Amino acid sequence: MELHLVFELRSPPGTTPHRELYPAMLDISAWADELGFSYVNFGEHHVSESGYNPSPLITCAAVAGRTRRIRTRPNVLLAPLYDPLKLAEDCAVLSLASQGRLDIVLGGGYRALECAMFGKRLEDRWAAIGAAAKVLRQAWTGEPFEYLDRTVFVRPAPDPQPKIFLGGGTVAAARRAARIADGFAVP
Repeated sequence: MELHLVFELRSPPGTTPHRELYPAMLDISAWADELGFSYVNFGEHHVSESGYNPSPLITCAAVAGRTRRIRTRPNVLLAPLYDPLKLAEDCAVLSLASQGRLDIVLGGGYRALECAMFGKRLEDRWAAIGAAAKVLRQAWTGEPFEYLDRTVFVRPAPDPQPKIFLGGGTVAAARRAARIADGFAVP
């Protein structure tokens, strides 16, 4: 059985301020690590009045620094909002720094406002998820590959490579996960 923690880190007006939420999350994660929890998961949203966590990879890194066994997982990482090569580098470094305790869940999001903030279109999200998964797998080999008509490579390569899950709640998302991911996660 796997035990998961899930943090959104929201702070609507009049509630606990973010300056207290983040340190408390780290304390809770360290406690869960000692108790044998399997994962600590972080969602991602932008343009949120409550300050919903916009930086799940940074949050995963903070937890990895405070723990020894528990795995970290952005659940869901909004893949269309990232440059896939930079995402590959950031995940590689985080995986190495955490001694392989990183897996990721890619998702497309559902809020047009978030996409617009980053100059993206909600309608393009499914193609972006597939492209991101392909780039991550190629990049994490550490070997050169072709990307947008140029030869690129990402180093250091993570060892082991993070598992890539696809997030979603539909049959189509589950089928997509079966084709391009290591698993399917329902956020």
